[in-house]
Amino acid sequence: MSPIGTLQPYKYEFLTIWDKSDVVLISSYTFKHRSMNQPAIPILDPGTFVDQFVATEAREHARHLHASADSHFPASRFFTLMRIEDFACQITFPIPISRSFHYDFMLLTRGAIQRTYGLESYTIGPGMFSAYRAGDIVSTDSCSADATGFYGLFDAEFVLTTLKNPHALNELSFFQPDANPLVPLDTDTESDWLAQLGRMERALKSQRMDSQAYISSLFYAFCWMCSSNMVSGNSPVNYRHLLGLRPTSGNY
Repeated sequence: MSPIGTLQPYKYEFLTIWDKSDVVLISSYTFKHRSMNQPAIPILDPGTFVDQFVATEAREHARHLHASADSHFPASRFFTLMRIEDFACQITFPIPISRSFHYDFMLLTRGAIQRTYGLESYTIGPGMFSAYRAGDIVSTDSCSADATGFYGLFDAEFVLTTLKNPHALNELSFFQPDANPLVPLDTDTESDWLAQLGRMERALKSQRMDSQAYISSLFYAFCWMCSSNMVSGNSPVNYRHLLGLRPTSGNY
């Protein structure tokens, strides 16, 4: 493994990057190496995002989405689900390249969103599930005016607390270095998954005691099956039998 240029080591929270093909993780910390002539790619935390890219009249609501019950911002163990048609019009695009603070995913029903992930540019459209890790290098270049669908944000703790597997998210194939973050869905699976996202949305609003287990179990089950599909090379994804399951006895 050969570093590129003159490199300076320093402690960094997410990745150790030497070049495009090599990623080294060291315990719970990593050390990122960069050229002395190049600035570090910043982390776009929720507070900075709200202040720089959200319209003034929508900032209070945007902060509430990331706040805990005691108003701590940003919250830990959070899962936020939003309708793209409700919030995209309040955001100033493009959002420049940065390291993401949280995990995110989206499923569009109409329109298109253009994102750059690492060195690749992707157009996310209807019938595509996309997901990005905390710490990934991402920019959002544009969002069409007619875009509709779901967009979600979460931290690892929200999902891993329920699963009891500290490596569960890292094991997903689309969260691997240089993996394609887009998973195509067939029509039936897209329809079923949209229905499940609607149930997750209602579960979040209900604030019931079992809502975290319900949301994290259902969400991870779908992610795991999408991941397995990518490894096997089958396309598109069709998991109607999975989406008919209920992780808890709750009715949302």
